[in-house]
Parts: sequence; C-alpha cells; structure tokens
Amino acid sequence: MNSPGFTTEQLNDYIYFNASLKNGLKFLERPILFYVLLQLMEKKKFENKQEVIQEIDRILSSCGLSCKSIIIDARKLVKDKANLIIHSDINYFAKISQTIGSNLDRISRAENIDSGFNFFLKFIKHLDLPLLEMESGFEILLPRDGNILAEVNYPQETKAILLLKNWVDQYDDACIF
Repeated sequence: MNSPGFTTEQLNDYIYFNASLKNGLKFLERPILFYVLLQLMEKKKFENKQEVIQEIDRILSSCGLSCKSIIIDARKLVKDKANLIIHSDINYFAKISQTIGSNLDRISRAENIDSGFNFFLKFIKHLDLPLLEMESGFEILLPRDGNILAEVNYPQETKAILLLKNWVDQYDDACIF
C-alpha cells in the first residue's frame, strides 16, 4: 500500500535513507555526521575560513561543543593511538609512532599561518618524514636534523612488514569457511 504522494520506490528510498541516517548517527559515522553538519549550516556563501568556523561553532554549541574542543580531542586521540604503536615489535611502526606527537605539535603551532598546498610546502621541511623508496633505493624527501626515521634500515623493515602482511593474509584465508 502506498502513502499518498509517494511511489513504492520513493517510500522505500525514504525509509532506507532515514534508517541509514539513524544508524550513522548511532555509530558516529563521520560521513553521516558531516552530512548532518552541512544540512544544519546556513545556506549562504562564506567569504573566509573564519566565517565557516563560526558557523560550525554555532551548530556545535547546541551540543556543548566547539571546533576548538573537537580539535583538542582529536589531537589527544591521535597521540593516544600513536602511544599504543610505540611498543610494536616492528621497529618501523614504533619509530613512526614516535614522530606522530612531535609532528602534530609542529603542525598545530603553525595551523593559522597559511592554508592549502602553500602551507604544506612551507611546513613539510619541519616534519619527521620517512624515506621514500625510489628506483635507486630509499631516499629522504627533505632532510631534517634529528629525524629518527632517517636512521631506519628500510630494506630490513620492509621484510618485517612483508612477513606481517603474509601472516595477515594467511589468517584471513584460514577464516574463510
């Protein structure tokens, strides 16, 4: 039986959309939260980044939140997750996790300087970055004094990561009934 004004297909789409929205909110799925945020934003052209932040703050304030509080929580979460990896048996993962907190702090100090690609180009030289595998071997993109990732034995670490990958693949194959 159809509701007045809706075809069966439209009604099914409406039910599916609302169920997806409800589940997305229940499980805190970021794309759904982003969709809701966009729907709540005033429909206008924002002239600059600060206007967008003010509008998001207006919406978040109804939940007792702000952009700043979310960014602080997100940074804490990233650092907490990195601290879990510090004790990895795979040296490369442990080394990468040691750089996450300091890189995040460096980015946080400079986040209002510029935006977009220009920001990235100006700032990348201050980050601890891993070597890149090139045809000629492993090379550093931009050398920085004190970068603990420059000391990693990449060929050896690549072998350890491949062993882990193979173990995961074998485990995955074993779990198929």
